[in-house]
Amino acid sequence: TLTEVPVLVCHLKVRIDGESVAGNSADLCVPKWFEKNLQKSVRDDVATLFASARRAATAFVGSGGSPFAIWHRAHRRCVDGDLASGIRLVDGFGVALLERAMIDATCRGQNLSFRDALSLNVFDFDPGALVSETKGLSPRDLLADPPPSQVLVRHTVGGLDALREADVSPVLRGDDDHPVSLEADIRRFGLRAFKLKAGGAPDQDAKRLLEISRLVNELGVVDPIYTLDANESYERVADIGALLDQLAADPDGPAFLDALAYLEQPLPRNLTLAPSTQHEIEALAERIPLLIDEADDDLDAFPRALDLGYRGVSVKNCKGVFRALTNRALCLARGEGAFQTSE
Repeated sequence: TLTEVPVLVCHLKVRIDGESVAGNSADLCVPKWFEKNLQKSVRDDVATLFASARRAATAFVGSGGSPFAIWHRAHRRCVDGDLASGIRLVDGFGVALLERAMIDATCRGQNLSFRDALSLNVFDFDPGALVSETKGLSPRDLLADPPPSQVLVRHTVGGLDALREADVSPVLRGDDDHPVSLEADIRRFGLRAFKLKAGGAPDQDAKRLLEISRLVNELGVVDPIYTLDANESYERVADIGALLDQLAADPDGPAFLDALAYLEQPLPRNLTLAPSTQHEIEALAERIPLLIDEADDDLDAFPRALDLGYRGVSVKNCKGVFRALTNRALCLARGEGAFQTSE
């Protein structure tokens, strides 16, 4: 259970037309997501992410050219080249941290919002240089016009989170008036979209998911939306099918499944894109759209996932801006229900 975590801050200076401009970025050093190695301590995990940032700084500092060109060279060095550690999610963390600071400095130096800078292609971004299928798409093609004026907040319900007020212990209550239980969160904020965690055991997962669904219905939430995140916890595709079967067999299950938008990262990353799982994944994808998250560790991951039957990919700061934009371009190029989710 995560109770505190270091924040890594990047302060970077770039020179634009002879003027020095500063940019900033920051990220949480979250253990046991980038590398799920139980032999390592939390302190070791954090140190690994610090080291990733230092390697990325080596790759960025002193480099010249457009922001996109600088990032691309650094990404290749850190993920596949002389600065790589061998764990792509870890290596990409530092690159993304420096990338975002560089983008911040570029926008400040040009006095442009990120959206305007992207529309004007100040970054010289070219998705076709990364994934050939996207050749011919411009940065402006990737932007909604007009931009949305609202977003729907999706509330994460962790595997150990209290569901009802009666479940909240004094230890969890704290010394403030912030909601602790899902029940109190819904009452306070009027939530209707929920990211639910699965733990890899069909029986236990089905029981908890149905408890959540019943609570949401009791509180009168209209048109709830659920997404399910397994965080690599299911070792076999058959067990995921068993979970869906159990949900479908319960009287309250069909309504929950109707409101379930997709299933995120059900398998460990080493199995996610394995050809041996393709037929099972294709069959599972007929029942529910599938999304990759931890398996999205480099530029080729999402194209490979689409070929195997997955349809979605997450957008996260820690995986980088230009990678997210490239995946957006691939969604447009492929169509066929390909989509991204915001984290």
